[in-house]
Amino acid sequence: MLEIGKNTYIDVAGADWYISTVYAGNQQVTDFWDNLTGDAKEKYLQLAMEIMESQKWTGHRKFTLQETEFPRVNRETSQIGGSFTGDINPTWGDAQVEILVGIIDIPSNAGRSARLVRQREGVVSFSLDGFSETYDKSMRGEELESISKRAYMLLRRWLSGSYSAV
Repeated sequence: MLEIGKNTYIDVAGADWYISTVYAGNQQVTDFWDNLTGDAKEKYLQLAMEIMESQKWTGHRKFTLQETEFPRVNRETSQIGGSFTGDINPTWGDAQVEILVGIIDIPSNAGRSARLVRQREGVVSFSLDGFSETYDKSMRGEELESISKRAYMLLRRWLSGSYSAV
């Protein structure tokens, strides 16, 4: 079960509203989302949350006992004791949904998963005619995370490290 501030930044109703509003003109996205069960929507939100939480962030968590990566404070600010009990910044939930939209199985996302696999293997460039690939061993593993351009735009002030916006 999703609990805002504990394992998600947005609930299913919020994601429903966001997708129906922001993606009103994109029938692939709205149809895919509308045809999911409530449980399936929660699973997608959980996966998007895992991807979001695994990013490299600047600063540190604001509260010593908070369960999520947000809210964050810069390195010069001390953490506050306790856990987060305030309001969730809507930007965090919007970014979670944007990550979700980037991973759903629709034709406009075709090829993204293969691209992510290549990036995680260290492929940094390739050419189609020469069939060549360039590898950078320092970019293997989680060093280069790929998130959607829209999620990147929402989260960029907090991101740290190398990112590929797809």
